[in-house]
Amino acid sequence: MTDPPGHRLLIIAGCYADAAPAIGLAEALAQDLRAALIGVLAREPAIAAAIGTTAGALVQTAPRLRLASLALTPEGLSAAYAADARAFSSRLSLIAARASLHWEFRTDSGVSTELACAIRQPGDMVVLGYRRLWHAGGPVVALCRDDDLGTQELAASLARRLGRRAMMLPLQTADPLERIEAMSATALILAPELARHPARLRALAEAARCPVLIAPDVG
Repeated sequence: MTDPPGHRLLIIAGCYADAAPAIGLAEALAQDLRAALIGVLAREPAIAAAIGTTAGALVQTAPRLRLASLALTPEGLSAAYAADARAFSSRLSLIAARASLHWEFRTDSGVSTELACAIRQPGDMVVLGYRRLWHAGGPVVALCRDDDLGTQELAASLARRLGRRAMMLPLQTADPLERIEAMSATALILAPELARHPARLRALAEAARCPVLIAPDVG
């Protein structure tokens, strides 16, 4: 690992299948950001509790896990998380090495959106992982105020890197969830103030069904 720079880009996901598209976005931004890459594999409390149940018992996996809808033993769930952690860490180290960036990886207990609000620090950028079931080539969408030029520029920069259109959706838009869901976005870029509300953040991520990037605070 290289020496850590002053800013961080946190990549938070509940499984590697969700993390992979988010890591791809981080790689697209890495050279410009010169930020430390911090990977966080979130273990939801219900799954953590299931892993701690009686050995050999069958438990039902959560719908966002890579092994969705499969009944596994606690040992199987634990092995699946360990495999995801190895894949997440390995991919992160690879892109960090290519960009000569400092990187770290850890696991944490909690829901991804709640962790994003809890561990984000001033100046951090956060990418919430969410795998798409298909690639529609949709726009990079910024949800922010009209005068939030930082978030809009971040969306425009990422769109250029990915060869996508950039669109701005005003924060005061009526029914933003319905609008976002209909866009089939490649990525959703959120104004930093939206990171203060875990429930709203989760609703936006579920509507977008794509990686969600929280812009850093300015000033």
